[in-house]
Amino acid sequence: MRLNAATTSKLNELVVLLNGDKQAVKRLVLAAMSRYPHHPAAWYVEKVMSDLTRDRGVR
Repeated sequence: MRLNAATTSKLNELVVLLNGDKQAVKRLVLAAMSRYPHHPAAWYVEKVMSDLTRDRGVR
């Protein structure tokens, strides 16, 4: 997966959201890629972040 600077920044935000658990980030992004194929890399990062914040009730 190729990442541009903006996507890398969002990916770092996701790592922070998951308290530094890079394995969880990888697992969640790969699960999203499996469930929703054919999207750009940035979409998967945004999707995982959106789902996490929604499920946690964070605004």
